[in-house]
Amino acid sequence: MRIRALAPVGMILTPAKTMRDLADGPWGRGVAPTVGLGMAWGCLSLILGLLGKTPSGPVTPPFSASGYYLWQAVFLPFLLLALWRLQTWTTAILARSLNADRPDHDSEALANVLGYAYGVPVLVSLVLPDVLTLWLLGFERLSSTLLYTAPLTLCWTLGLCTLGARTVYGMGWIRSLTSALGGLMAHALVGALWIR
Repeated sequence: MRIRALAPVGMILTPAKTMRDLADGPWGRGVAPTVGLGMAWGCLSLILGLLGKTPSGPVTPPFSASGYYLWQAVFLPFLLLALWRLQTWTTAILARSLNADRPDHDSEALANVLGYAYGVPVLVSLVLPDVLTLWLLGFERLSSTLLYTAPLTLCWTLGLCTLGARTVYGMGWIRSLTSALGGLMAHALVGALWIR
């Protein structure tokens, strides 16, 4: 029970130790940060929808731009769970192909690790700054804030996911980076269709 409470903080302060603890734990620990991120991002979407804001980019049919954020508030938690599984699956396939002597059950440990390796940095360095920017500076400043938060989030997430693949599969840094990058690209390509 202690690891569940400390894992989000551990991903910031002691990520390598936290990932080892998560990898050794029972499957399902990666669900909590994924759901937490989905709920927080969904709340931000709900606020934007209630304020009558619309996305700057195109939206995926059958939705319209005028009510998109309200719909996103509903489907985002479920979408992030699916994207987490896709990311885990893709990363595991790449890791096993680059390091074939590892057993298949390591994908369960990887799911635990990647739930936190993605959920914590996206929440801390992307969603929460968006909430603060919206509250303090207004909707118009969100795009300028993203110029700083998006690269930070990308680097932090890629670094943690690389460390996660290395922790679970015992590979070198280049193979771990390749696996993590592939998983994040699959996540991003599908997520880009729906998340605004």
